[in-house]
Amino acid sequence: MCEGNYKIKFRCPDETCGGEVLEEVMVDVTQSSNLNEITDEGDIEYGDTSADGGVVDRYQCMRCGKVVPLGDDPQPDDLFAWLRDNNMLEQA
Repeated sequence: MCEGNYKIKFRCPDETCGGEVLEEVMVDVTQSSNLNEITDEGDIEYGDTSADGGVVDRYQCMRCGKVVPLGDDPQPDDLFAWLRDNNMLEQA
């Protein structure tokens, strides 16, 4: 495989799901959000968000929550290898 950037073409490991969005779940994060609007019932519309600190807990399917099997300490290079080995990368 060539060096460079790759687009992720994720497919959920649970073949019955069909999910195509991979998400990163972090713990011990401080997140802040801009508030744009609020209704009289207390519903808030958020704007930009930022996050500081934290560690990756897992990568998972956004649709069903199926965790990508990378072990207890998932690292980006492990994720890259898993995506590569499962044909989910496309040269950008």
